[in-house]
Amino acid sequence: MRFYFDNEEEPLIEIPAFDLMKAGFNLGPGLLQLHTSYKPDGIGGNTLYLPLPYQKHCKITWIDPDTPQIKKKRYYQINYRNYKAGTNVETFSVTARSSAKTLIDKVEYIHYGIDRNSSL
Repeated sequence: MRFYFDNEEEPLIEIPAFDLMKAGFNLGPGLLQLHTSYKPDGIGGNTLYLPLPYQKHCKITWIDPDTPQIKKKRYYQINYRNYKAGTNVETFSVTARSSAKTLIDKVEYIHYGIDRNSSL
Protein backbone atom coordinates (compact mmCIF):
# COMPACT_ATOMS: atom_id res chain seq x y z
CA MET A 1 0.00 0.00 0.00
CA ARG A 2 1.43 3.35 -0.99
CA PHE A 3 0.26 6.85 0.02
CA TYR A 4 1.16 9.76 -2.26
CA PHE A 5 0.40 13.35 -1.24
CA ASP A 6 0.11 16.51 -3.35
CA ASN A 7 1.11 14.86 -6.65
CA GLU A 8 4.50 13.67 -5.38
CA GLU A 9 6.08 10.99 -7.57
CA GLU A 10 7.34 8.94 -4.60
CA PRO A 11 5.07 7.65 -1.82
CA LEU A 12 5.45 9.22 1.61
CA ILE A 13 4.16 6.02 3.23
CA GLU A 14 4.79 2.53 1.88
CA ILE A 15 3.69 -0.53 3.83
CA PRO A 16 2.66 -4.14 3.24
CA ALA A 17 -1.03 -4.15 2.31
CA PHE A 18 -3.39 -4.34 5.29
CA ASP A 19 -0.65 -3.65 7.83
CA LEU A 20 -0.75 -0.07 9.03
CA MET A 21 1.10 -1.31 12.14
CA LYS A 22 4.24 -1.23 9.96
CA ALA A 23 3.79 2.43 8.95
CA GLY A 24 5.81 3.67 11.94
CA PHE A 25 3.03 5.87 13.33
CA ASN A 26 3.69 4.67 16.91
CA LEU A 27 0.03 4.97 17.86
CA GLY A 28 -1.97 3.22 20.52
CA PRO A 29 -5.37 1.55 20.20
CA GLY A 30 -7.23 4.86 20.36
CA LEU A 31 -6.09 5.74 16.83
CA LEU A 32 -4.82 2.47 15.35
CA GLN A 33 -6.82 -0.66 16.13
CA LEU A 34 -5.97 -4.20 15.16
CA HIS A 35 -8.79 -6.29 13.76
CA THR A 36 -9.53 -9.39 15.79
CA SER A 37 -8.15 -11.56 12.99
CA TYR A 38 -4.89 -9.55 12.68
CA LYS A 39 -1.62 -11.44 12.37
CA PRO A 40 1.70 -9.80 11.42
CA ASP A 41 2.07 -12.12 8.41
CA GLY A 42 -0.55 -10.17 6.45
CA ILE A 43 -3.80 -11.64 7.68
CA GLY A 44 -6.52 -9.50 9.25
CA GLY A 45 -5.76 -5.83 9.03
CA ASN A 46 -6.33 -2.76 11.14
CA THR A 47 -8.24 0.50 11.32
CA LEU A 48 -6.46 3.85 11.36
CA TYR A 49 -8.31 6.81 12.87
CA LEU A 50 -5.39 9.25 12.50
CA PRO A 51 -6.22 11.79 9.77
CA LEU A 52 -3.69 12.02 6.92
CA PRO A 53 -4.44 15.54 5.64
CA TYR A 54 -3.36 16.88 2.25
CA GLN A 55 -3.52 20.27 0.58
CA LYS A 56 -4.00 19.31 -3.08
CA HIS A 57 -4.15 15.61 -3.79
CA CYS A 58 -3.96 12.16 -2.24
CA LYS A 59 -3.48 8.90 -4.10
CA ILE A 60 -3.42 5.48 -2.46
CA THR A 61 -2.29 2.44 -4.42
CA TRP A 62 -2.34 -1.17 -3.41
CA ILE A 63 -0.73 -4.24 -4.95
CA ASP A 64 -2.00 -7.58 -3.73
CA PRO A 65 0.49 -10.46 -3.77
CA ASP A 66 -2.37 -12.78 -4.83
CA THR A 67 -2.94 -10.83 -8.06
CA PRO A 68 -3.94 -11.87 -10.72
CA GLN A 69 -5.47 -14.99 -9.16
CA ILE A 70 -6.96 -13.44 -6.04
CA LYS A 71 -7.27 -16.26 -3.54
CA LYS A 72 -8.55 -14.30 -0.55
CA LYS A 73 -11.40 -11.84 -0.31
CA ARG A 74 -10.23 -8.30 0.38
CA TYR A 75 -11.96 -5.37 2.03
CA TYR A 76 -10.90 -1.80 2.41
CA GLN A 77 -12.54 1.47 3.31
CA ILE A 78 -11.03 4.90 2.87
CA ASN A 79 -12.81 8.00 4.12
CA TYR A 80 -11.87 11.49 3.04
CA ARG A 81 -12.96 15.06 3.61
CA ASN A 82 -13.12 17.94 1.13
CA TYR A 83 -12.53 21.47 2.38
CA LYS A 84 -13.86 24.70 0.95
CA ALA A 85 -11.62 26.13 -1.80
CA GLY A 86 -8.90 28.32 -0.34
CA THR A 87 -8.72 26.47 3.00
CA ASN A 88 -5.10 26.05 4.08
CA VAL A 89 -4.41 22.42 4.99
CA GLU A 90 -0.96 21.24 6.11
CA THR A 91 -0.15 18.05 4.19
CA PHE A 92 0.73 15.04 6.32
CA SER A 93 4.44 14.51 6.90
CA VAL A 94 6.63 12.85 9.50
CA THR A 95 7.64 16.33 10.73
CA ALA A 96 4.03 17.49 11.04
CA ARG A 97 3.11 14.28 12.86
CA SER A 98 6.01 14.72 15.30
CA SER A 99 5.08 18.33 16.02
CA ALA A 100 1.49 17.23 16.76
CA LYS A 101 2.53 14.44 19.17
CA THR A 102 1.04 16.14 22.25
CA LEU A 103 -2.31 16.61 20.50
CA ILE A 104 -2.23 13.04 19.12
CA ASP A 105 -1.55 11.66 22.62
CA LYS A 106 -4.45 13.73 24.00
CA VAL A 107 -6.82 12.37 21.33
CA GLU A 108 -5.65 8.82 22.07
CA TYR A 109 -6.46 9.38 25.74
CA ILE A 110 -9.92 10.78 24.93
CA HIS A 111 -10.71 7.88 22.56
CA TYR A 112 -9.28 5.02 24.57
CA GLY A 113 -8.40 6.26 28.06
CA ILE A 114 -4.70 5.42 27.82
CA ASP A 115 -2.15 7.99 28.91
CA ARG A 116 0.90 7.19 26.75
CA ASN A 117 3.02 9.48 28.93
CA SER A 118 2.11 7.68 32.14
CA SER A 119 4.67 5.49 33.88
CA LEU A 120 2.14 2.80 34.85
